[in-house]
Amino acid sequence: MRPPAQLEALLRAKGYDAHVSNAGVPGDNTDGMLHRMNAAVPKGTQIVILQVGGNDARQGLGGDTAANVARMTSELQARGIKVILLDKLGAYAPESTRDPDGQHYNAQGHAAIAAGLLPQVIAAARSANESAAPAAH
Repeated sequence: MRPPAQLEALLRAKGYDAHVSNAGVPGDNTDGMLHRMNAAVPKGTQIVILQVGGNDARQGLGGDTAANVARMTSELQARGIKVILLDKLGAYAPESTRDPDGQHYNAQGHAAIAAGLLPQVIAAARSANESAAPAAH
Protein backbone atom coordinates (compact mmCIF):
# COMPACT_ATOMS: atom_id res chain seq x y z
CA MET A 1 0.00 0.00 0.00
CA ARG A 2 1.38 3.41 -0.98
CA PRO A 3 1.72 6.28 1.53
CA PRO A 4 -1.51 8.10 0.48
CA ALA A 5 -3.63 5.00 1.15
CA GLN A 6 -1.71 4.28 4.35
CA LEU A 7 -2.08 7.86 5.54
CA GLU A 8 -5.80 7.80 4.76
CA ALA A 9 -6.22 4.57 6.76
CA LEU A 10 -4.28 6.06 9.70
CA LEU A 11 -6.42 9.22 9.63
CA ARG A 12 -9.66 7.21 9.48
CA ALA A 13 -8.49 5.09 12.41
CA LYS A 14 -8.13 8.36 14.35
CA GLY A 15 -11.69 9.40 13.41
CA TYR A 16 -10.96 11.72 10.48
CA ASP A 17 -13.16 11.35 7.41
CA ALA A 18 -10.25 11.98 5.09
CA HIS A 19 -9.57 11.27 1.45
CA VAL A 20 -5.88 11.25 0.52
CA SER A 21 -4.85 11.14 -3.12
CA ASN A 22 -1.58 11.34 -5.00
CA ALA A 23 -1.47 13.97 -7.75
CA GLY A 24 2.20 13.36 -8.47
CA VAL A 25 3.50 12.59 -11.94
CA PRO A 26 6.60 10.39 -12.23
CA GLY A 27 9.56 12.37 -13.53
CA ASP A 28 7.80 15.71 -12.98
CA ASN A 29 9.75 18.73 -11.80
CA THR A 30 8.65 21.77 -9.81
CA ASP A 31 7.99 23.79 -12.98
CA GLY A 32 5.59 21.11 -14.20
CA MET A 33 4.01 20.88 -10.77
CA LEU A 34 3.48 24.63 -10.68
CA HIS A 35 1.85 24.70 -14.11
CA ARG A 36 -0.62 21.90 -13.40
CA MET A 37 -1.26 22.70 -9.74
CA ASN A 38 -4.68 24.31 -10.11
CA ALA A 39 -5.98 21.39 -12.15
CA ALA A 40 -4.38 18.83 -9.82
CA VAL A 41 -5.69 20.37 -6.59
CA PRO A 42 -9.49 20.52 -6.72
CA LYS A 43 -11.68 23.06 -4.99
CA GLY A 44 -12.46 21.99 -1.45
CA THR A 45 -8.98 20.62 -0.78
CA GLN A 46 -7.95 21.46 2.79
CA ILE A 47 -4.38 20.18 2.94
CA VAL A 48 -1.65 19.58 0.37
CA ILE A 49 1.45 17.58 1.12
CA LEU A 50 3.89 19.07 -1.33
CA GLN A 51 6.74 16.71 -2.12
CA VAL A 52 9.47 17.91 -4.38
CA GLY A 53 11.86 15.14 -5.29
CA GLY A 54 15.21 15.16 -6.96
CA ASN A 55 13.90 15.58 -10.49
CA ASP A 56 14.80 19.28 -10.66
CA ALA A 57 18.42 18.49 -9.82
CA ARG A 58 18.54 15.50 -12.17
CA GLN A 59 17.13 17.65 -14.97
CA GLY A 60 19.47 20.57 -14.29
CA LEU A 61 16.72 22.84 -12.96
CA GLY A 62 17.94 23.20 -9.38
CA GLY A 63 18.08 26.99 -9.50
CA ASP A 64 14.32 27.31 -9.99
CA THR A 65 13.27 24.85 -7.30
CA ALA A 66 13.06 27.20 -4.31
CA ALA A 67 11.19 29.87 -6.28
CA ASN A 68 8.73 27.30 -7.68
CA VAL A 69 8.09 25.80 -4.24
CA ALA A 70 7.58 29.26 -2.75
CA ARG A 71 5.11 30.15 -5.50
CA MET A 72 3.19 26.88 -5.15
CA THR A 73 3.01 27.32 -1.39
CA SER A 74 1.85 30.92 -1.71
CA GLU A 75 -0.82 30.09 -4.30
CA LEU A 76 -2.16 27.17 -2.27
CA GLN A 77 -2.24 29.23 0.92
CA ALA A 78 -4.07 32.00 -0.94
CA ARG A 79 -6.75 29.39 -1.67
CA GLY A 80 -7.01 28.64 2.06
CA ILE A 81 -5.13 25.35 1.75
CA LYS A 82 -2.72 24.25 4.46
CA VAL A 83 0.64 23.16 2.99
CA ILE A 84 2.95 20.54 4.42
CA LEU A 85 6.29 20.57 2.65
CA LEU A 86 7.71 17.07 2.39
CA ASP A 87 11.24 17.69 1.24
CA LYS A 88 13.22 15.22 3.33
CA LEU A 89 11.75 11.74 3.14
CA GLY A 90 14.81 10.42 4.92
CA ALA A 91 13.57 12.15 8.05
CA TYR A 92 10.67 9.68 8.09
CA ALA A 93 12.04 6.52 6.51
CA PRO A 94 15.51 5.15 7.15
CA GLU A 95 17.93 4.39 4.34
CA SER A 96 17.37 0.67 4.91
CA THR A 97 13.80 1.02 3.61
CA ARG A 98 14.86 2.10 0.12
CA ASP A 99 14.37 -0.01 -2.96
CA PRO A 100 17.46 -1.26 -4.80
CA ASP A 101 17.35 1.83 -7.06
CA GLY A 102 18.34 3.90 -4.01
CA GLN A 103 15.65 6.52 -4.69
CA HIS A 104 12.28 4.95 -3.95
CA TYR A 105 10.99 3.29 -0.80
CA ASN A 106 9.76 -0.21 -0.09
CA ALA A 107 6.61 -1.09 1.86
CA GLN A 108 8.29 -0.45 5.21
CA GLY A 109 9.48 2.94 3.99
CA HIS A 110 6.00 3.86 2.80
CA ALA A 111 4.55 2.90 6.18
CA ALA A 112 7.19 4.99 7.97
CA ILE A 113 6.47 8.01 5.76
CA ALA A 114 2.71 7.77 6.38
CA ALA A 115 3.21 7.39 10.14
CA GLY A 116 5.68 10.26 10.20
CA LEU A 117 3.31 12.57 8.37
CA LEU A 118 0.29 11.70 10.52
CA PRO A 119 0.89 14.23 13.35
CA GLN A 120 1.51 17.07 10.86
CA VAL A 121 -1.62 16.24 8.89
CA ILE A 122 -3.74 16.04 12.04
CA ALA A 123 -2.41 19.42 13.19
CA ALA A 124 -3.11 20.94 9.76
CA ALA A 125 -6.62 19.42 9.72
CA ARG A 126 -7.38 20.88 13.14
CA SER A 127 -6.06 24.26 12.01
CA ALA A 128 -8.07 24.10 8.78
CA ASN A 129 -11.24 23.24 10.69
CA GLU A 130 -10.67 26.02 13.22
CA SER A 131 -10.17 28.63 10.50
CA ALA A 132 -13.26 27.39 8.62
CA ALA A 133 -15.53 27.44 11.69
CA PRO A 134 -17.71 30.50 12.18
CA ALA A 135 -16.66 32.80 14.97
CA ALA A 136 -18.56 32.34 18.25
CA HIS A 137 -20.59 35.34 19.35
